[in-house]
Amino acid sequence: MGSETALSGTLEDYLEAIFLIVSEQQVARVRDIAGHLQVHKSSVTAALRSLAERELIHYEPYGFVTLTDRGASLAQGVMRRHDALRDFFTDVLAVDVETAESAACQMEHAMPRLITDRLIRLRRYLTESPDMGETLGRWLANEKEHAETT
Repeated sequence: MGSETALSGTLEDYLEAIFLIVSEQQVARVRDIAGHLQVHKSSVTAALRSLAERELIHYEPYGFVTLTDRGASLAQGVMRRHDALRDFFTDVLAVDVETAESAACQMEHAMPRLITDRLIRLRRYLTESPDMGETLGRWLANEKEHAETT
């Protein structure tokens, strides 16, 4: 069995990239991953070896890359945290999408499941509750006005 140590943020980024590429193309190649993450192929190869040792991907040099069930599950968790953060930043904090994406990419690796779950529920409550929707709308308008004056 592979190593049970926690993955670095970088390796989580590789899993997420592989997941996204495989969902579109059924398999990933080193060049696809390098292009997606904007890194050199040599960096991809080193990361793939590490992920394969942990039994999170199926990888043979010069071959296709696919995720194991465990790798896919971990990738989906990273994506869930990323999406929760990005959506909270854009929908609740009125942050532009580019800034929200960048911040979510940096923060997604450190957020525990409990906080992810609560952030998702809070965002849903704030954006879907009729009473809170009006309050949130006023707050967002104030934030946008503040942003324009600073």
